[in-house]
Amino acid sequence: LKDKGFWVYGVELGGVEISKVNLKGPTVLVMGSEGKGIHQLTRKLVDGILTISMHGKVNSLNVGSATAIALYEVNRQRSLWQIEKKMKIFLSFDKIKKVNAITVTK
Repeated sequence: LKDKGFWVYGVELGGVEISKVNLKGPTVLVMGSEGKGIHQLTRKLVDGILTISMHGKVNSLNVGSATAIALYEVNRQRSLWQIEKKMKIFLSFDKIKKVNAITVTK
């Protein structure tokens, strides 16, 4: 998958906070188990380790909950990216309209 341009991230304790990493492009998430995390060999192959920050006394999530949160973050970033992209197109179009309106009135 890396050869196809995918970024491969492991998700377990002790990594970079997932919301701090750009997940807008082609991404693979390898989920670690609650007790053991990601297998050592797999950890060597991923591009980075991501973690889901938690507060309070809980120090781990089951893999289903962690996967849901991680996929939510991927979707959140991609949704925001699409909105930003549309806004840039709209603002560029608006500038062109204003320039044309000024040109026409001269």
